Amino acid sequence: MNNINTNNYSENSDKSSRWNKLPYTLLLVSLLSLNNPAEAKTIDTYNFNQEGEEVLADCNIASNTEKRTWTVLPRLYVDKIKFFVANNELMKKHSAAEFTENFIVDQMKSNRWISKQNQLLFIWDAIYEQITKKNFYDWEDWDNNRLSEFENAMDSIEKCWKKYKKDFMAYMEWRSAEARQQSVEARREIINTTNTWLEQLIKFYNLYKKNSSSIKENELKEMKEFSVRMINNCKQYNIDYKTKLSPEVRNFYGID
Repeated sequence: MNNINTNNYSENSDKSSRWNKLPYTLLLVSLLSLNNPAEAKTIDTYNFNQEGEEVLADCNIASNTEKRTWTVLPRLYVDKIKFFVANNELMKKHSAAEFTENFIVDQMKSNRWISKQNQLLFIWDAIYEQITKKNFYDWEDWDNNRLSEFENAMDSIEKCWKKYKKDFMAYMEWRSAEARQQSVEARREIINTTNTWLEQLIKFYNLYKKNSSSIKENELKEMKEFSVRMINNCKQYNIDYKTKLSPEVRNFYGID
């Protein structure tokens, strides 16, 4: 959880710097489009039913979000997401990846009045920046429509990364609390089970003292070996086994 950026960098100079640079980028692309129209073409997106199968065949968040939203990103950004997910320590964690995937799918249900492909891209941009403090969407990818939609969607992008940060922190707190609860319950179960088996050790000892011939040698050996494991549990979970087991019983099993 400490890998996600919890600083307000996007609320101050870093964010302002990026937004202030946007008009100059728009102007630059416009000028280049006039001088080099062939170079300013939109990046071709791969066909969902053909090349898309290659992406969807991979069991990862990039593939899953495309499949669940029926929206295909340009190959350039798919590869960038794959590299990010494969190499970022936070995204390697199943819980973080699962939350992020569901967050993206949920965000895609809203209508931002832009193309769904760009909407998915800008959601990834918000998440990527929140985690890495680096830009994800390349303003100079020669897609004028995308750049224009990015400018129009800046407010929703800002809301998106704020919501991602807030919801992610809440989710991880919930997971942490759940893990703690499970740990408490598991500890309680182990203690209860250990206490039950301490009683069985006493019963076995009484049975042996009453009629040792009824106990086979291998049964005696197994029970003594088992007693060692139970005493280890007692020491680990602070169970007062000496109060429960008399000196005679402890001596019988060869335990301190």
